[in-house]
Amino acid sequence: MKIEKFLPHLVTVALLAMAAIFRSPAHAFASVVSVLGILTHGLIAERMAALAAKVVPADETMKRAIQDLNARVATLEYGVKTRGF
Repeated sequence: MKIEKFLPHLVTVALLAMAAIFRSPAHAFASVVSVLGILTHGLIAERMAALAAKVVPADETMKRAIQDLNARVATLEYGVKTRGF
């Protein structure tokens, strides 16, 4: 069991308990901020996962064009070296 997943929730529950025991609005406010932090983190994680899923790998024609371009550049570099420029 990963404690990292449940630690923010445990902190929120502890803050709510302290707010109830001490009747403190500061602890209640801190628990609300903690819940907002958890929600924000979840939304950011979902958005990053969606962006990672949108990455499209290059198709075969693009790979072939890149290889052709690399071959042309290598040929030009070889010609420059052999001519002594």
